[in-house]
Amino acid sequence: MDTFALIDNQVITADGPSGTQVPIPTATMMDVTLEVEGAVSGTSPTLHVWLQTAADQEEWFAEPVPAALKSDAAGANVSAVVDKRNINGDTAMSAQGEKHKAKYPHIAAGWVRANWKIGGTATPTFNNVKCKASVK
Repeated sequence: MDTFALIDNQVITADGPSGTQVPIPTATMMDVTLEVEGAVSGTSPTLHVWLQTAADQEEWFAEPVPAALKSDAAGANVSAVVDKRNINGDTAMSAQGEKHKAKYPHIAAGWVRANWKIGGTATPTFNNVKCKASVK
């Protein structure tokens, strides 16, 4: 199993995508974890993160999440997400310690990257954001 970072301890203050584009074998199973480890600031900050895939590194497409889990910083309040674009489902990330885990049973394209949309006012900032993927 290979593990790689799509977002590695990044401070996010503007919309994505990440500069990290990772080649993966076609027809790959992928587990993805997403976490905001650092402080979150701004007025009503929001963050949505999703995977994009491409066959050629030119045309990128959102990769829907067949199944994902969300928990708070304490590991409690676990909820399921099914068939959504965002790894974090319909609810935006907005607090330090939020964690999400998604399972993609089949990634058909040859390249993968993370993309995101940030919202809020007064310079919304998410510190130490991590998104790691493991391919099997």
